Amino acid sequence: MIRRSVFLAALAALSLAIPAEAQNVPAYITAAVNDAGRPAADKMRDPNRKPAESVAFSGVKAGDKVVDFIAGGGYFTRILSKTVGPQGHVYATTPAMPMGGMPAGNMPMAGNMPMGGSMPMGGMAKGGGMPMGGGMPMGGMGADGLKAIAADPAYSNVTELVQGTSRLVVPEPVDVVWTSQNYHDLHNPGPFHADDIAAFNKSVFDALKPGGVFLVIDYVAAPGTGFTQSATLHRADPEATKAEIVRAGFVFEGESKMLARPGDPHTARAREQDDQFIFRFRKPR
Repeated sequence: MIRRSVFLAALAALSLAIPAEAQNVPAYITAAVNDAGRPAADKMRDPNRKPAESVAFSGVKAGDKVVDFIAGGGYFTRILSKTVGPQGHVYATTPAMPMGGMPAGNMPMAGNMPMGGSMPMGGMAKGGGMPMGGGMPMGGMGADGLKAIAADPAYSNVTELVQGTSRLVVPEPVDVVWTSQNYHDLHNPGPFHADDIAAFNKSVFDALKPGGVFLVIDYVAAPGTGFTQSATLHRADPEATKAEIVRAGFVFEGESKMLARPGDPHTARAREQDDQFIFRFRKPR
């Protein structure tokens, strides 16, 4: 009897030590993250990105229609595909690429670059995580990788959408619009720039079904900096982000601290292991 009491007490203490998000990951999301079709390079990034907990927080479920906005090399596209299953669908967007590529200073962070079998022709520059030569594959950022995913029978519920970033256009109302490590890029010069951020957020609002979710993950900038560091440090002020999105009609429903890294001073160019916020916004029913 005493041994049983000690065991139960130890079990309770262990459960308290595990973040709530980690305890509430449904089995189907765990299976999606463990999908054998995911590239090894993607799986190596999981400790920093915590995909299972992030997807669980978003509420994505079987049968959902989801937009993976600026999907890069498809890191989350594959996971979302397996999460929504054959009755759901994933629309993975990639920005239309202007002729001649874009200036190196406006490159997105390595966390959004095509990786894990989604590498643009010419490979990646050593150490920098950027495409060699400064040019991008024609057709869109990460287009080759997303085309390969959409063409793979294992991900037959994925459609690539090549479009500008100023307005989200989808073929049908969706349940979730997901963007990871990209929102700050909408404020930067270049092909990721949104001409009117208010209009962009309204297009996301309009693309969602009533009750739909806009899930935003991005790197944390110092409080009060707004988007002044978006081009240099690739970070976004969480409160400035929240204010912009709420103005489109969204209700801020909550945040997860799963990717919070308190030791990050917010003074250097962001990397995947740095401090990030996860915000969930909902379109009223």
